[in-house]
Amino acid sequence: MKESVARNHHFISQAEQRLNAIDKTVKKKSQRIFKFEVLCRETPSLRAGPPSGVRIEDNLARLDLYALSVLDGGQQYNLEDAFGQYEKDSSSVVRSIFEKLDSSCTETLGEEIRRLYALKLLNMIRNPYTIKTTLKMFSELNGAVPADEKLRAQFESFRGASRPQIVKTCTEFDISEDEYIAWLNILYLVMLQPVQGKMNLLEALMNRLFSNPDVIKSFTVHRYTDLVKDKGILLCDQMIDLDRGEGVKQQMFNLDSSSFVVVLLIEAKKQEFLPLGPDLQAVNLRQNYLIHVEEKVNDMATLGAFNRHSVYLANSSVFCAFDTPYGISVAPQDLPAKKSDSSAASKSA
Repeated sequence: MKESVARNHHFISQAEQRLNAIDKTVKKKSQRIFKFEVLCRETPSLRAGPPSGVRIEDNLARLDLYALSVLDGGQQYNLEDAFGQYEKDSSSVVRSIFEKLDSSCTETLGEEIRRLYALKLLNMIRNPYTIKTTLKMFSELNGAVPADEKLRAQFESFRGASRPQIVKTCTEFDISEDEYIAWLNILYLVMLQPVQGKMNLLEALMNRLFSNPDVIKSFTVHRYTDLVKDKGILLCDQMIDLDRGEGVKQQMFNLDSSSFVVVLLIEAKKQEFLPLGPDLQAVNLRQNYLIHVEEKVNDMATLGAFNRHSVYLANSSVFCAFDTPYGISVAPQDLPAKKSDSSAASKSA
């Protein structure tokens, strides 16, 4: 791990936000995105933010959030380079997805889908608003150390390291110092410790999912053309993650300002919608590395549902390339804030 001078640590990457920029043609440092404060979750409503939006360079980020050790000279050891390996080609992956959809080559989209999904899973575990959820998800890593000797020595060197950000971070995200340090340790282990050859734990989890012969993996890309007015697709700081019954999970996430993805993961032998008899329970369903990809265009009902879920699950704000998110009421910026009647429930969802 190299010393770094990067201090502004994004938990939703700038690359993903730039795909939702108000104007993608301006220089990166000048790109902005509309911000909306959540007023109510149950009956989704928002309050408009600054008329010109907020700077992406500063949005959805905190100073030194992933700093493992801050050095006397101002440099630090952090996880930014490890995350950058997944962030750097976001725009090219999205562009490739669109090109193959336009060419009816969905059967060749496997690699792009895996890379995109890895970034979205990374966002789930590095999100500071869900630290306690991540700690539960990776509870088996509590107290673990890297098996690799060099990594273990580096990992141990961070014990008791200088972390000036710790009090402010723990106060903002309502966690203890022990929980914050445990979360940083988990991120280090997930990102840097090889577990299967050269794969890290994030990639190993991905491989386990995509290689499972009994899990049906369906990805539907919803796209919206210029013919659609008020097509504002929200960017949420949470991935929509819904249980739809035994063995069935539905997930949704933003792709760019004109598209989003709906994922359906079905454990065929556990799901109860179409129970498999004893003879089929023993059959290899041959779904390993098979990804079903389809495209839907201008499906407004699903866009409405996506935006409603985004408002319900967001910590406190959602973002958009347009000043009118589809299907969601927006109050003027100067309207006094209302206390959401379900904010506590939403944050624990």
